Amino acid sequence: MCSSEDGGIFLTGLGLYSEPQSGAFIAPPDSNARWDDPGYENPTEHQFGAMTRRGVNGKHGFLFHDDCWSLVKQAYHPAPVPLERLYNVINSLPMGRLGARVDWGHTYGGFGVALGEEKDFFPWERGLASQQYCEDPPNMQYLVSPLALSEVDDILAEPPQAPESGHTRPSQTPGFALPRRDIFASLPEELCSAVAVWLPTDDVLNVRLASRSFWNVCDNQQFWASRFWGADSERSWLFEAIEQPKSTGTGIPRRDWRWLYHRTTDARLGPAAKNRKRVWALIQHVVKILDLSWNELPAGLPFPVHFPEEASPMPSEVVVVAGSIQSYATPRVLVNRPQKPKLQRVVIPVDGILRIAASIVRLGHFEYIAGLSLTMASGHVLRLGYSTPVDPECSVPLEGASIAGFNVAVGLGGIHALQCVSGSGARRKVFAWLGSPGDAPRTERVSEVASGQAMVLDLSFDVRFPPPFLFISAVLSSNSANQPWVQIQGFRMTGVAIEVNQPVHPPTGSGSHDDYDLRRLAIWHPDVPPRGLNLNESFVVAPDAYTWGYTPLFWTYFGGCGGVHLASLEKVTIRRASGCIHFSFANPEIPDECRRFGRSAKYAERDNKTEAVELLIDGPGGEIIDKVELCQKLLPDDDDSGWLARQGMLAWLKVISYPSSIF
Repeated sequence: MCSSEDGGIFLTGLGLYSEPQSGAFIAPPDSNARWDDPGYENPTEHQFGAMTRRGVNGKHGFLFHDDCWSLVKQAYHPAPVPLERLYNVINSLPMGRLGARVDWGHTYGGFGVALGEEKDFFPWERGLASQQYCEDPPNMQYLVSPLALSEVDDILAEPPQAPESGHTRPSQTPGFALPRRDIFASLPEELCSAVAVWLPTDDVLNVRLASRSFWNVCDNQQFWASRFWGADSERSWLFEAIEQPKSTGTGIPRRDWRWLYHRTTDARLGPAAKNRKRVWALIQHVVKILDLSWNELPAGLPFPVHFPEEASPMPSEVVVVAGSIQSYATPRVLVNRPQKPKLQRVVIPVDGILRIAASIVRLGHFEYIAGLSLTMASGHVLRLGYSTPVDPECSVPLEGASIAGFNVAVGLGGIHALQCVSGSGARRKVFAWLGSPGDAPRTERVSEVASGQAMVLDLSFDVRFPPPFLFISAVLSSNSANQPWVQIQGFRMTGVAIEVNQPVHPPTGSGSHDDYDLRRLAIWHPDVPPRGLNLNESFVVAPDAYTWGYTPLFWTYFGGCGGVHLASLEKVTIRRASGCIHFSFANPEIPDECRRFGRSAKYAERDNKTEAVELLIDGPGGEIIDKVELCQKLLPDDDDSGWLARQGMLAWLKVISYPSSIF
């Protein structure tokens, strides 16, 4: 799939990458042609730059395995694959080392493994940018064609067998009294079957245990056929089953669907069918992202929302919370491409919004906010960012409250969730989260910044400029109708900002630690520390470095609230390689979050093999930690030092316990 100098996106024919030493990708420009067609000699003018490599002959593209592309076309059949949208979404994603793979946030169904020897991870750092393919796949399914044509033919041709008898039907004796609590007992069997069609199979099997009204569902062929019908169905990967000539009056092919469902369980599939199921699930993940549509700001709004003019004077400060897509991994792992977010700026009345809703998109391990929908008191709706084809997936009524700002859950890839905040101090009120905060770091940086009757809200989205080697100029504008520009659209919100009339940060060089509200302005994991927790801000080196940008701080109650777990503490261990601190307790019921400080526990097994320093503490015997001393080392301030020149790194740590012990 290639872009050309004129900005168009086209699909090449089938090429063969047979000379990795040269790094040349050549394919015929005709999508119906092949590398082995008679007379085709792989001319150099058909070469193009692939993945992160520079364009060649004015062309740049992304690679698809031929069999995988056949499944992509099937997922969109009978409609064509939206090439331009697919290209733009891929171009908005980070790339892995050497540009060999796109970071979709997952492991390609188990084919990717973490580069554990290079980097440990916090929960918000999970992604494929720091993964590689398995050199020795643990399963043969990764080495066979996902088309699985012969295995699929064998499955569909196999004669059905009688289902195993493992259950006894409920009594149908005349006069048998149905339980009064069974609310489905009064419904006809056809309605119960219609309800079951919309439920996952596991849920239907469970509801049969609670309501005998659903017992006969498992004898209904239409129910089992629904497991294969539709893009979101459990067996949609076996699309040939519903494409054969239909010989029943219902439009469903005549076959034993119950048997076919049983035959296609994982335990009964061969490697090729398992690989098709894996690839098909990944394709459906992409299809849902491509279904998102961009909402341009309307030219004229019939409600009190307006857009600042480009020439209007800017306020004193813009408070920003944003992810850092460029920081998915270290530069040696992630290849960055030119990027600039698309900005939507609106001025909204803080007390004129009845409801706020969010469109959600999943990328691998995480869910992100794709766009917002604001319902005004007038009944009009303003849609920002991206929207799903269906209604927004989550919404929160604001009950006439005046918005002061938002709490934000933000990861490297963008905004995971927003939480509306109204009032301040004793009158402060927070609403339910919009989105899925999960393990993402959180901040109150833009929670109490709105003043007056209106809020200037800036939302940024993961839109990239086209690669510079295409020589296409682009101009970003909040009003695309007045300024034409070329853009590459992504699919998620990457930042939220609110413009304020007074500075939130102290003047540069003030030097006063007390001027910084680290609790409110920093980004924290696993959550913003409670007000009663002393953060020792006076001892934080360069606190202003954590009040802007994306530099999360993490903390834990290793001794429990009020130190309730310290009486059980037996050992403190520091792993030098990862910088993790482990706390060992005599009480096995102490929560896991109190036992480790630092990177993800996923890498605890590897940490056990690295050099460690241990301090034995007799907590049960009354020994306590009395004092902690540390030394922060600052590197010389030059171009290569970066944050180490301002924030420094931990040089040594000393723990003194009572009775006397030094660690």
